[in-house]
Order: sequence, then structure tokens, then C-alpha cells
Amino acid sequence: MKTTEEIFKKENFPIPKGFSEEDLSAGTTRLFEDEYFVHYFKYASKAGMCNYNFAVPLVFRNDVEESFSYCLESNSGLDETNQRNIIE
Repeated sequence: MKTTEEIFKKENFPIPKGFSEEDLSAGTTRLFEDEYFVHYFKYASKAGMCNYNFAVPLVFRNDVEESFSYCLESNSGLDETNQRNIIE
């Protein structure tokens, strides 16, 4: 996220506020079981790999390409971790 913030600042693009602690209600019951999260991350990581794999060769800026490449590698690692968790 730091790289994205740096790119936005460099281009004078507003930084989105995003999700924060104010959006959480401590002490509430969970909405989903762990199995849901494992499967969600499985499909989210695959979608991320597809998107970044498609985007990397299309960008011209080195800083954006490096950021997308890092995200692609991170999604691949997340997918591998999820596969191990599903097998266990």
C-alpha cells in the first residue's frame, strides 16, 4: 500500500480513506466461519493473479510495473498458502 500511496502523491491524486478501525464493532459475533475465508482468499488470489498478470505488460511507468509485479508475486504466495491450508 505504501507504493500506491507514493504513486498517488507523486501524481497529486487524492488518497482514499479506505477501511479503518472506525468501521469495526469490537465484541460482535463473527459473520463467517474460517472455511469461508479460506475459500474467499482462494478465489480472490486467483482473480488478483489474472488481473495483475494482464496489467503488468500494459503499463509504461516503471514504478507502476514494479508495484503490479509485486502484487502478482504476493497473490501467488497467498494462493500457495491457501492451497496448503485447504489440504490441511
